[in-house]
Amino acid sequence: MSSIKQRLWTALAAATLLIWCVFFAMLAAYWQHGSDSPWKAGLAHLGDQLLLALPDPVANALTAAASSSTVRSPLPAVRDDTGEPGNILTALTLNTLQLLAVGVLLGGSVVLSLRPLKRLSAEVAQRPPSDTTPIAQDRVPGEIAPLIGAFNSLLARVEASMQSERYFIAQAAHELRTPMSALHTYAEVALLTDDIAEKDALLRRLIDAAARTSRLADQLLDQARLESGPQPANWVEADAPELVRHLLGEFSIQADAQMISLFQRLAPCRIRCDIDAIGILLRNLVDNAIRYAGRCSIIEVSSGHQCDGDALHPYLEVLDDGPGIAESERPRAFERFYRVPGTTEPGSGIGLSLVATIAAQHGARIECDSGMDGRGLRVRVVFPAIMPQR
Repeated sequence: MSSIKQRLWTALAAATLLIWCVFFAMLAAYWQHGSDSPWKAGLAHLGDQLLLALPDPVANALTAAASSSTVRSPLPAVRDDTGEPGNILTALTLNTLQLLAVGVLLGGSVVLSLRPLKRLSAEVAQRPPSDTTPIAQDRVPGEIAPLIGAFNSLLARVEASMQSERYFIAQAAHELRTPMSALHTYAEVALLTDDIAEKDALLRRLIDAAARTSRLADQLLDQARLESGPQPANWVEADAPELVRHLLGEFSIQADAQMISLFQRLAPCRIRCDIDAIGILLRNLVDNAIRYAGRCSIIEVSSGHQCDGDALHPYLEVLDDGPGIAESERPRAFERFYRVPGTTEPGSGIGLSLVATIAAQHGARIECDSGMDGRGLRVRVVFPAIMPQR
């Protein structure tokens, strides 16, 4: 579709052509008939009619002024008869008609150019919320095409987000259905058995399944909270060692049950963050280390600064001496619902994806490498440097 600019230039050219056609028609009539040109007679008659249309006091005053020999013509280039009131009114009327013609042509071109946009607005307003079909850019003026292109790009991102949400809901429903079925099964079997030892074993399995279900529900809720976007009002400059010490207290019982040694290596550093989100990040890193490192393993949580170029970047790190993750699998380990092949420990594949989401929201990067003595896993989250206050 042609642009609005092209339509305006076309309308202006049409108005100019119309004016020139009238001018050449008058000029040709003058060359053919001389002073007896019908154009001159018609314009003189129009001037007389316009003068008669004026109120009598105004018409009389203009006529008296024109007849006075002391009055100069308002059009100094022509001093014979163009200063007469009728000729002046005729010129004013013709100029007004020319301007009106130009305005009508230009306004009509704008209305015609914007008509497809109005139809498009009505179509978009009637779309269902789930319709993310791109809008055809050839149906709008050229000036609007960049806006439509940006809107189509937004629709594509919305569609990708919706697909991600559909996948998340499907996977979450599957992950929740399995432990819920296990809870129901263990409870029913425990009620039917009379063997105390077997009943105790089933109850322990029931407790484990309930714990896994609770953890999965917490992770799904954390995921939903994070996907709603960061909350700038919750961001503060926090002391990283204090956050680590507060969090590790939650895992002391779990670590003791697995005979896991939890160590801290905390150097003073501060990070600007959403404290709740960083708590989720640390909780998932430590929980993954405890669950996958195995019994009698060693886990170390540290904080400090890493020098990158001319800046010191604060970091949080969790490393262990467990089986770790193969180097080829490390990039995919942070994808949602991805489970490293060969993993026997039950899980949902959400924990590390939460870590990746929180790191991205904080502008941090994740470094993943081998853990202690070349074994296990080391995950370091490096945050942006905090500029000193001036």
